[in-house]
Amino acid sequence: MIRARVLAAAAAALVLAGCVPAEVRLTQDGMRAHAETRLDAPACAIALASFEDARPRGEQAFTGWATLEDFAGFVREQLVSSGLDAPVEAADVRVDATLMLAWFDFHTTTRRLHVVMRVGVDGGAPVVVRGSSVGINWNGSQEESERAMGRATAEAVREVRALADAACG
Repeated sequence: MIRARVLAAAAAALVLAGCVPAEVRLTQDGMRAHAETRLDAPACAIALASFEDARPRGEQAFTGWATLEDFAGFVREQLVSSGLDAPVEAADVRVDATLMLAWFDFHTTTRRLHVVMRVGVDGGAPVVVRGSSVGINWNGSQEESERAMGRATAEAVREVRALADAACG
């Protein structure tokens, strides 16, 4: 009886160990490889007029689970490379973006990454833009986490670009 309980507890611990992520150090190069933001050239000159990181202070990217230096720099780079690269003075459309949040969400069977930005186009009312990536919740590799981060960021960047393109007229 006691032996059966010990074996059951050990089996449960092994099963649950797959659901608890190990600490991961994410790299910008790894995320860049999975960002997949292939967009046509914009219909007009679009500039990223301002970019702000408004996430809670002290948060790198995913407190307590993964570390990433300068995630805001990565997001800004992705926005500019998506076509928001015109000089501000020569732009037909100006975009102001604020990185609000970025986090992993763990559930029983799924792991989701979320990137949330507030975006204003040509001084208009700000709009909330979100990007997400969903995967199976298990103790995966650094590359899987970088892939999720790159895809979620790319999804949010595509939404920002769609807002900017719509303003081109």
